[in-house]
Amino acid sequence: MKSMLLLASMLTVSSAAFAVDPLQGIPAEVAKRHQLFIDEKSCEPDSVFASTVQDLGKGNKLVNVNCTMGAYQGSDKVYLFNPNEGNTVTDVIVLRSNGKGAVIGTSDIGSAGYEEKTHILYSQSKGRGIGDCGMSSRSKLTMTDYGSVEVKTVEIRHKINCDEKMNPWPVVFKQK
Repeated sequence: MKSMLLLASMLTVSSAAFAVDPLQGIPAEVAKRHQLFIDEKSCEPDSVFASTVQDLGKGNKLVNVNCTMGAYQGSDKVYLFNPNEGNTVTDVIVLRSNGKGAVIGTSDIGSAGYEEKTHILYSQSKGRGIGDCGMSSRSKLTMTDYGSVEVKTVEIRHKINCDEKMNPWPVVFKQK
């Protein structure tokens, strides 16, 4: 009986017990910018994922801060920061499908990830169910001749209908 109670109490521990401060470990200027989203309630004050900071070269940093966490995926805010350029903080905007055939820009980046070798910022938002539908994008980060970072979305995939078929999501936008 004791072991059953112990197991039951372990299973009822909330994810808040594992929460971290999303502002911990990021540059103060970025934390100040992200705090605005927390204050307006579009981002949560704690997360189950820690923020990440990646060096892009020439002083540029890519800062990924978890904004919200749902049952099986999250939403992130991603920033470019350069302490050598007056501590500038820029929201990363990527393109996504609006589900009606148009492409729009957004700073709400679903489950973001960055591949250092290819300089690709990934984003994915799954639809409900088994994950057979949703939207994903790939954006290339390129260093300009002036030392700034250019973000260019190169591919968007979007499957609207959740049909329980695990086929690749169709490409709805592509550019080189």
